[in-house]
Amino acid sequence: MTLMEQDTVAIELPEQNRLPISEIRLLDILEHLSRVSGYHLALTDHTGQLVAKTEEFPPGVLLESDPLRLQAHSVEQMAVDFGPDFSSVWYLLAVQRLKGQISPTRVLASSLEEIVRTELAHEKEIESMSREILSRYEEVNLFYDLSDELASVFKIDKIVRIVLRKAQEILFADAAWIFLADTEEDELTLARKHIKTQIEAEAYEKDIFTLCTWSFLYNQAFLIECRDDLIRQAAEYDVDYQVQFAGELSAIISPIFVKDRRLGVMAIARFGAGESYTGEDMKLMTAISSMGAVAIYNSQLIEKVKKEEVARKELEIASTIQRNLLPAEIPCIPGVELASKYLAANKVGGDYLDYLLDEQGNLYLVIADVSGHNIGAGILMASSRSVIRMNILAQRSPAEILEMTNKVLYDDLDRSDLFLSAMVCRYEPASRMLELANAGHNPAYLWRAQEQQGYWINSDHFFIGLERNFEMSSQTLRLTAGDLLVLYTDGLVEATNTEGERYEMKRLAKAIQANSRLSASELIDYLSRDVQKFMKHTHFDDDISVLILKIIDESSTL
Repeated sequence: MTLMEQDTVAIELPEQNRLPISEIRLLDILEHLSRVSGYHLALTDHTGQLVAKTEEFPPGVLLESDPLRLQAHSVEQMAVDFGPDFSSVWYLLAVQRLKGQISPTRVLASSLEEIVRTELAHEKEIESMSREILSRYEEVNLFYDLSDELASVFKIDKIVRIVLRKAQEILFADAAWIFLADTEEDELTLARKHIKTQIEAEAYEKDIFTLCTWSFLYNQAFLIECRDDLIRQAAEYDVDYQVQFAGELSAIISPIFVKDRRLGVMAIARFGAGESYTGEDMKLMTAISSMGAVAIYNSQLIEKVKKEEVARKELEIASTIQRNLLPAEIPCIPGVELASKYLAANKVGGDYLDYLLDEQGNLYLVIADVSGHNIGAGILMASSRSVIRMNILAQRSPAEILEMTNKVLYDDLDRSDLFLSAMVCRYEPASRMLELANAGHNPAYLWRAQEQQGYWINSDHFFIGLERNFEMSSQTLRLTAGDLLVLYTDGLVEATNTEGERYEMKRLAKAIQANSRLSASELIDYLSRDVQKFMKHTHFDDDISVLILKIIDESSTL
């Protein structure tokens, strides 16, 4: 049986090419074309070896390996080129079905070409989807790995190191930087960088830092594909800026932020005329910087909590120190009423009040205030108390006590940038003489019962701790029945209400004058209530300490 005697078409494949179609799909195509054309079809390779055929194709037909040898038998040859995507050339051999009819080779070729092109398009689409899926899979793995690394890291420097390394590895960067904002969020500081090449490092780092500054200020990401792109981008933000780097580069600048809080900027760069960064690279960079932002933000929150906890513990310690400084009990002295009050602020102050008797029965009153509101102020106040008490027991005068306190504590106060205001009074019950020395403290208020008049006992001496050579003087006065001496710290007169008004010395004087008939303890309770009523809240910015001495019996002696 010869090819001429059958209604057959042979489709030959050229050497070293094959169809991107499965065997089952190939048979489906041949059967379809056979039904449409009315021909039995077979497909061979370049040697004439049968590749596939329709079911009805005669098994005894010998297919010629050389199509040109069949020309004499009215067999038509046609080449079909499928372009760069599939460069195979197929030979379609057709036998006229009936004498005089035109060969359907062109129709078959066109149909087969369209089918194969469709198959190739599907193949390319599947391949593209596979690449995208693989890419997404790799991205997911990247973020999983990055998330896993960051999960147990809370130190910012280590977080920065991990994020920078990951960005440089994934995006094949020659250099990478992370800049973080300072506490005021108005300047960037280099947190870490990694540079593989030192080509004009100073020049391109200036350009990178400038871009990062703009990115931070305007919360804007930059994709720099080449140096010309860098020049254009710079001109948009600063027409006078001159690009420093003379070579070719590509870079991505991505701001690091969480919600509305700006944390810093991350940058990567490639140098030379190689492959530039793309929009896809920029998306990946943005995702990495976002993960880094969350980790950095959480780390900052943890550090803030730690500092607040340390501060809270310090305040507790300082508060305990202050409470321990308060006198345990009031000494009982005939003809004298003595009362004190300490109102603690929400933050620790440096207030100190004290009273004690020496061996001669003289009463010493002390009120003092260390500048500052921390544990250091509390410790220095404890030291001051020890020095003052030691000198009281040595029966020194109030002026000598303050001079000795300055001599002992000057170096400690100077190194810590603190100072101490203090007032020491010595009252002799037998003579009712009061000697008073004041080193920079608030003036005492003296109410004279016989005169029904109040006086401020002022002093022009400096604070303890301001000068090494410290000389004090004192004032002496006699007290009579009904007289009141009120000592206090600045927390009382500087107490502020919701309108921003201060309690002030004038209001204090009026309150004492209007209630001078009260006992010392009753008056101090009244002042406590009055200042809190004035403030309209119970929150104090500073501790309030008050000490009141009242003479109640003209004839009593110790």
